[in-house]
Amino acid sequence: MKKVRVCRSSGWGEGRGGQRRREGTESSRRPRPVPKDVYLAGTSRKGGARRQEEAQHHLERAAKIMSQRGLASRRESERLMQDGKVMVDGQVHRDPGRKIDVGAEITIVKEEQPTAILHKPMGIVSTQPDHKLGQTPAWELLRAENQFVPEGRGPAPDGAMTRAVVKEPWHMAVVGRLDKESRGLLLMTQDGVLARRVIGTKDVWKRYVVEVDRDASAEQVKRLNGSMNLDGVKLKRMVVKQDAEDKKVLGFELREGRKHQIRRCCSKVGLKVVDLFRTRIGPWDVEGLPEGKWRLLTRQEVDLLS
Repeated sequence: MKKVRVCRSSGWGEGRGGQRRREGTESSRRPRPVPKDVYLAGTSRKGGARRQEEAQHHLERAAKIMSQRGLASRRESERLMQDGKVMVDGQVHRDPGRKIDVGAEITIVKEEQPTAILHKPMGIVSTQPDHKLGQTPAWELLRAENQFVPEGRGPAPDGAMTRAVVKEPWHMAVVGRLDKESRGLLLMTQDGVLARRVIGTKDVWKRYVVEVDRDASAEQVKRLNGSMNLDGVKLKRMVVKQDAEDKKVLGFELREGRKHQIRRCCSKVGLKVVDLFRTRIGPWDVEGLPEGKWRLLTRQEVDLLS
């Protein structure tokens, strides 16, 4: 009987090196057992069948989902997974390459890392200082004698955390900078996940009290509340309210922090900022913290940013 060549999809009817092998006659050919790593369609679990499953269950890499949720950057998410600090639906997730359901509950097992708030005075820079200009960085204020311990406001500061801050204050990164001529609340931390959530999400509002050089008109306030652009980029809408008694004082709320954003926006409508004071970042405010002083946030205060 004439023999026939039978071609099958990948994984069937191929020998070593991808060469086709001849089968027996059609009448004598017997069905072979399906390999464990191959579907009946002849597609490996790493191929189309897996993609069908992913499409059906909406699977994505955990790092991508974490980045989209503002939990951590993709690179940081992968590092956290490798360190065993990511829980997916209550189970430790160590494999950055394994995909999960996009609706899965993701929890980061946090290490205790110091986070502090500082009441920055004018004249202090929150960026890398230029020592040739005699600039003083914000972290130089994180000294033991400047630590503020509020009475009757929760437990005493963690001694180990305080020592970690005072010993190497330059490791405390500023989250949401203030320029040299501005004052008020600075958030400083060694917690990269927390920093990412504050900067990378759209729901962390920052509040400012701003004094301008003249009474602001209703039209100027309206323009500040409207659609504005800086450097060709459309800004997220700001909320601007005028003080009822002093028309030179404006309250700003915004969800982003472009360089000199408030000063430049005021300039666009014909106003010059003479004082800029940040009062709040997300759930944390500067109320009760003297100028030039800092204090540690408790674990409960850090967790307010949920």
